[in-house]
Amino acid sequence: MKKNGIKIYLSGAITSDRKYKEKFAAAQERLEKRGYEVINPVEAVEPKPGKTWLRYLVECLEVIEREKPDLIYLLKGWDQSNGSKIEREVFVYWGFQKKKNMILCEREDI
Repeated sequence: MKKNGIKIYLSGAITSDRKYKEKFAAAQERLEKRGYEVINPVEAVEPKPGKTWLRYLVECLEVIEREKPDLIYLLKGWDQSNGSKIEREVFVYWGFQKKKNMILCEREDI
């Protein structure tokens, strides 16, 4: 269920963070408790042996294109992730939304 019609895409470091699954799951849980629909790429993109970083990124971008989220939620450390930086830029410039795109960054108190 979307709170006020808002769907949120999670973005953050995966390759460089051994605890990425826990961090994405915790962010998803916090946001869903507040009534938002959350798109978690850790769940949306199927892991497969031998899949390249670029293939994962392309599949994440396809999720963004298909789901058309209203917000991108950048987890702590997103700025150390090349994939997250690309997702953010795509979200800002892709133009799949005609309305104002919004970006949220994770803080300690959220």
